[in-house]
Amino acid sequence: MKRILPFLLVWISSSLTGQTSLDPFFSNRMVIQRDAPIPVWGHSNPSSRITIKMAGQVLHTAADKAGQWNASLPALAAGGPYQLEVRAADTTILLRDILIGDLWVCAGQSNMRWRVQDATGADLESIQPPISGLRLLDLEGSLEPINKRYPLSFLQALTPQNYYLPSQWQVAAGKPAQLFSAVGYFFGKLIHEKTGVPVGMIQTAVGGVPLESYLPLEIIQRDTILYPLAQPGWDSHPLYPRWTAERVHQNLVAWEELSTRPEPMPAHPFAPGFLFDAAIRPILPIPVKGILWYQGESNATYTADTGPMPAALNTHKLRLLIQSFREMWHRPDLPFLMVQLPAIQRDWELFRDIQRQIAAESPATGLAITLDLGHATDVHPRDKQPVAERLARLALHRVYHLPVLSEGPRLQRYEVKDNRILLYFEPSESPLSTRNGLPLEGFYIAGENQLFVEARTEWLNQNTIACWHPTISQPAAVRYAWEDFPSRANLMNKAGLPAAPFRTDTWPLTK
Repeated sequence: MKRILPFLLVWISSSLTGQTSLDPFFSNRMVIQRDAPIPVWGHSNPSSRITIKMAGQVLHTAADKAGQWNASLPALAAGGPYQLEVRAADTTILLRDILIGDLWVCAGQSNMRWRVQDATGADLESIQPPISGLRLLDLEGSLEPINKRYPLSFLQALTPQNYYLPSQWQVAAGKPAQLFSAVGYFFGKLIHEKTGVPVGMIQTAVGGVPLESYLPLEIIQRDTILYPLAQPGWDSHPLYPRWTAERVHQNLVAWEELSTRPEPMPAHPFAPGFLFDAAIRPILPIPVKGILWYQGESNATYTADTGPMPAALNTHKLRLLIQSFREMWHRPDLPFLMVQLPAIQRDWELFRDIQRQIAAESPATGLAITLDLGHATDVHPRDKQPVAERLARLALHRVYHLPVLSEGPRLQRYEVKDNRILLYFEPSESPLSTRNGLPLEGFYIAGENQLFVEARTEWLNQNTIACWHPTISQPAAVRYAWEDFPSRANLMNKAGLPAAPFRTDTWPLTK
């Protein structure tokens, strides 16, 4: 509660006095999206006149009767640094060292939140010089949803509007860089290096958060499947992951112990719609370049030790999430780049396949394959730099349209020929290969009885693989890397980018 209170007092004081202020998004060292109108907004005395100056442009506006004001400056090309001046009768605000470049939003759960200082290579990164063209806005939640009890007064004061602690833009250097998302930091660093454009990274991820928290509540309410999650009792509904519900109740013990519980249930960052209201809705006026999404661990299975949640349900949720972000930003082509869940000894095969299918639906939706970067038992693989590099490759190719190899081998089609199934992969600048030059492994084949056995394989040419088994005379389907922890699956291209798990069948899946 002590961490939230100063922010609340400042906000309340400003609102009551009418003192002119900018939205908290604006600060020194910020990055504003290039080649798009520049929205500026804040609070002042009702009906007061506001003058805004930036890059030689002067704009006049006025606060409404509630004291809210907003304006839009003309678009600027990449560059800077600039100053932003906001002047009213009572106040002059001057922000310095503003860059015009590309804004990327980092969203998801703990693997996106995983900090540079805890990732592989942190020691080397800590001695790097400041990166002036990379700026970081790190949103840190005031309630960390670990197995922890929080005071009742804190719980009752918590809202999406005060969940994140006050934060300002920082140059990527020293402690701010070390505490930032490793995936976000390394991604932004690579994009800046390859394009020369200033890059701003906005980190919003929260450990353990389910997908539902990033869905706008109004979209959940009107959805014919998910609408129960917008009502009381969402935390015990079968549409909602059981593990995350258990974590919610661990945090709300102080409220649950009351003999008479005041309604409604206290707010929680795992609640449907909460993080959308806390992290996304406040920045919707700001144009962004794209979204980086690393999430799924909390939705793939009901708990860490139980089977997968229904594939149709998770497919619907993930599609709806992407559609919602694009709808809310009024950008049907808003780039949405995901990280596929890596290998681990959990039932994640279905969720990885859902991610693969959805990524193939739109050229603005990409999937970074991390099958080779997982750990058998650790849900937090430490090597985040390759994850960021694969996301950056996708962005450089699909968003920046640079000649960068962005993906590993992708199955184009298959053919049953005699007692073999031939797998034809899309032609690529980088021929098919295997990890460390070892023989192909990780392929399974089945007949119409749907019983899969490990396949024998043969290279037919640089883009074609034959699969067979001596006991199957009439093969029907092949699956690749279709295991919890497919440690032997080794198909990749010579650039070191792995193939995603895939299947040629459409048989109903239970695992």
